[in-house]
Amino acid sequence: MKKYIFNPIILNLNEVEEFDINDFYLKITDSVQNKGRIASYFVYEICDVKKIMAVVVFDDTNEFSVIQSRINKRLERMWEKIPQLFNFEREIAEQFPYTFVDEDFQPLRFHKSFDGKKASFPPGNMKFYKIQSDEIHQVAVGPVHAGIIEPGHFRFQCYGEKVLYLEISLGYQHRGIEKSLIDGPRKNTFYKIQTTAGDTTIGHTLAYLMNIENLAGIKIDNNSMLKRMIALELERIANHVGDLGGLATDIGFLPTASYCGRIRGEFLNMTADICGNRFGRSLMSFGGERVNTLIFEKILKKIKMLKKNLFGAVEMLWQTPSVMSRLENTGILPRSIALELGIVGTAVRACNINNDIRKNIPFYHYKKYFIPVNTQSLNNDVLARGLIRWEETKNSIDMISNMINEIAESSKNHTLTRLAKESVSISFTEGFRGEICHTVITDDKGSFLRYKIVDPSFHNWQALAYVMRNEDISDFPLCNKSFNLSYCGFDL
Repeated sequence: MKKYIFNPIILNLNEVEEFDINDFYLKITDSVQNKGRIASYFVYEICDVKKIMAVVVFDDTNEFSVIQSRINKRLERMWEKIPQLFNFEREIAEQFPYTFVDEDFQPLRFHKSFDGKKASFPPGNMKFYKIQSDEIHQVAVGPVHAGIIEPGHFRFQCYGEKVLYLEISLGYQHRGIEKSLIDGPRKNTFYKIQTTAGDTTIGHTLAYLMNIENLAGIKIDNNSMLKRMIALELERIANHVGDLGGLATDIGFLPTASYCGRIRGEFLNMTADICGNRFGRSLMSFGGERVNTLIFEKILKKIKMLKKNLFGAVEMLWQTPSVMSRLENTGILPRSIALELGIVGTAVRACNINNDIRKNIPFYHYKKYFIPVNTQSLNNDVLARGLIRWEETKNSIDMISNMINEIAESSKNHTLTRLAKESVSISFTEGFRGEICHTVITDDKGSFLRYKIVDPSFHNWQALAYVMRNEDISDFPLCNKSFNLSYCGFDL
């Protein structure tokens, strides 16, 4: 397979390596056996022909490949051999019914197929796994939860307080984002992209713009790149600080919980200083943005003022024995399982697997500014996932400082133009949860034939289910918060 190192990358559709379906399966299997990881896997239609495309990342060599196959007959299920494909194949079975020889998949989302001809199982017909024993009881949580949280159903099979198996059912609020993007870009496309996952607005918008600017042949100026990178790191800091406060909340450690809740808001306000919106809506635009250095100088001063309180609040976690006893050895994710499931982001780095798109397949100026975390001596548990967040927060603060010292005034000078026809563009960014992959395929008019989004939560929900095995059910809130996965980012 051809391998690429550029992020984003653009290819003519006829340049994408195409294999017959059996060779396609062999290439995928061999890639995963040789330390490859499935970043994206989906079906698209062109000229009434269905094709399946796979994007495979090789973290060890900092490369990725893209291959495809024509679907002349029904597909075989591959997830038994390659567990990373489990959710991808469930998704394909729902979006394109009758694509598989055996479609006895658990529903992934509750929606109609892309052609609107078949609806997936209604929630009431979900066939949950059940351990047959008079000593096992089930605990059902959701899909409606207390407070402000999106719907998701968690079905625990318990022996007393011990969880033997957790099954997670999502997809109750399917918005149809991917389907609505077909034939774009339209006037509302950019706004839809920004709502992919609200707390990762910058990460997803950045991936989208990298693809669109790539297809339009537009290269943005260095200062716009720095502005986008600063915004991405501010988003990372705000969410990591909020998650650290959430971990403290779930174990009743109020000093860190209260401080981090407030400080998270301060970092969100810095994003609002740049664009007027705390989550980064309309911060970026096609072709680059105007840069006002005075705003970034103020942000740098605010960060320096906040550091003392932030460091003091978080360091209390690691210095308090009662806190450490709750975090250590809770929710352990074995390194081998993380690799087998294709886990990404903070969750995989906590398993001493130092994968990060900013390092492995860098974009913009991350090769110059990126500061990696030290993943050595971590125990793959809730504590490790908290420590990774804290180390990344400190590194992001340093990166922002270095970027602001070199950013200069600039102004936007591009408008949206026609996109390359019959092409595919693939972009990767590293959101605060992990790898984000966007793939766009254009038709003979330059419109979106298919737009595929993979949020890190799509990979990582399986890890949460795994770490709850043999844990006390009372540890679920803590384990859940240590991953802090997105419902809406999964449900596209």
